[in-house]
Amino acid sequence: MAFNFIEIEKKKSRIIAAVFFVIVVFYFTGVWLLILFARSIMMSLAMQKFVLFLPPARLTQQVLGASFAIGIMHWLLSVHNVIERMCAAVDARPTDEQDEYHLYFRNIVNEVSVAIGGRHIDPMVIHRSDLNAFAVADFSGRAVIGVTEGLLCILNRIQIESVVAHEAAHIISGDCLATTVTSALGEFYEELFGVINGLGTLLRAFVSREREYRADALAVRITRDPAGLAQALYQISSHWRGEGARGSRLSSIFIVNPRFEHVDEAGGFFADILSTHPPIRARIAVLAQMAHLSEEELDLRLKDFRRISPVLPHGVGFDDGAAFNRIMYPGIK
Repeated sequence: MAFNFIEIEKKKSRIIAAVFFVIVVFYFTGVWLLILFARSIMMSLAMQKFVLFLPPARLTQQVLGASFAIGIMHWLLSVHNVIERMCAAVDARPTDEQDEYHLYFRNIVNEVSVAIGGRHIDPMVIHRSDLNAFAVADFSGRAVIGVTEGLLCILNRIQIESVVAHEAAHIISGDCLATTVTSALGEFYEELFGVINGLGTLLRAFVSREREYRADALAVRITRDPAGLAQALYQISSHWRGEGARGSRLSSIFIVNPRFEHVDEAGGFFADILSTHPPIRARIAVLAQMAHLSEEELDLRLKDFRRISPVLPHGVGFDDGAAFNRIMYPGIK
């Protein structure tokens, strides 16, 4: 994984250029094929036999020029205020200064920010009981890490730190900007209109599954606790992670796909192309190996897990109902 700034910028530029090329090709192919079929049908009806009538070169050039212009408009519309639009799509809001859990989360983000060299990151919270986290960034250098209320209530501090470190790894590696752009160009419109579109499927191929393994590895370098991230991923994957909720189609920006899809747990070429996340069990196994723990030992730790509230009196934990009440009755302190 490249940490050199120049290499990161080159990598981002290559991905973004390739994404724009795919957009132009997508529009060109669609319009050109439409013209091809329309002209062929008209000529076939006139000649009373099937004729494949290719568009002339001049018309093809005009379609290419129009596709380039449409691609630019699509790009500009999609990246304008991209952070605000993506956060609105998942219903993420700024942290509440009067909320002790939000302040607790903000402190963790600030600590991780210092650990990665002082890069400013804005914390945001999704007011839902599912467990998930996301990161987005824009061309100005602004970045956001968001988590759900459910994640704040159920995970302990080291697990939350590990999740935040994972998302911060995406930001400093350049993955986050590329993922934000590709998601805004494709998945955002799937979420907006509630339908699967071909462009979103094509652009998803540019979101490499390997980026999650790299972010996991860098998160371990930041926190020095691979078991913490392994436990966090297990907890997230074994709870509701947002399927069916607002923003669940924006799978690329989340630490775990909000929607359970069998392709995510599969291997092979087609799974690598179609899925934005590697299998959860594979990620956990790698982290367990880094922690020198067998999967059985990791499972035993998880079974003994008892989450202690960071803001309530010492010893009050999830077993006492504090976290459950926090999720179900957010107005009660």
